[in-house]
Amino acid sequence: MNNIIPPQQNAAPRRGRLAFTLIELLVVIAILALLVSLLFPLTGKMLDKARQTQCASNQRQVGAGMMVYAMDHEGLIPISVTQYGGQIHMWPLFLSGSQNKSGNPIYLPSKLYNGNVYLPAGKTYGCPANPTYDYDLTHNKYGYSNYSYAMHASLEVDDHTYGFKVKYPSPSATRPFASFTNTGLVPNAAQTVMGGDSATLRDWGDSGPGRMMSGFHPRQTSHLFWSGFLHLAHNGRANLMFFDGHVQSMTPQQMNKTMSHIRYVLDDELNIIDIEASN
Repeated sequence: MNNIIPPQQNAAPRRGRLAFTLIELLVVIAILALLVSLLFPLTGKMLDKARQTQCASNQRQVGAGMMVYAMDHEGLIPISVTQYGGQIHMWPLFLSGSQNKSGNPIYLPSKLYNGNVYLPAGKTYGCPANPTYDYDLTHNKYGYSNYSYAMHASLEVDDHTYGFKVKYPSPSATRPFASFTNTGLVPNAAQTVMGGDSATLRDWGDSGPGRMMSGFHPRQTSHLFWSGFLHLAHNGRANLMFFDGHVQSMTPQQMNKTMSHIRYVLDDELNIIDIEASN
């Protein structure tokens, strides 16, 4: 008689090997590390491009606000106005309408300033690639202070070299003038720089050097407008706005070939670059 062994009804199923060996684990870690090393630079470039794109959008809004301001003020846009005692209010306070609400307002004729809001104060006044952008944004600097994109500043030399700066008396005993740009006198608006990315060499104490400054001179350095310069904030390039309303990313050499003939800029490490010397 054959012995028949009945099937084991309750036998546990065989299980495959679930644990990683040490070698397999090291291979997985190596692959992940390789992927991270490949993706990290790409992610950084994408973030840089996003900041550059946002900056260009901000500048277009600033430029549009300035043009509407000019329409309401006989073609004039503000650069700086000096208060009694020497306090200087730069263009952001006038464009945002916050100048007459400041602790030390300057009263100007309506021809120069009507107090309207042409661009609300806030993040649009600054470049997200600037090293102090987050600090200045959270501390309500943009639109309420002189920290912002730089506008072509008005000095005596401008009146002879560029021909579109206008000065008016202002209520000041120390520096009695208000500086404006007459947009109707700007030659070749599509090739003349109105403003752009900026940085200053001056250490203001709360955030240090590098923060944006709302005035620059294209041909001079040193103390002018608190050492404000155009700034190569985007991988060796700067976003610039022009008097016809367009915004363009430019290299230093391209800046020098505009009608503004820009000579001095700051690089990413805040070194002064003499464009004409490096050509």
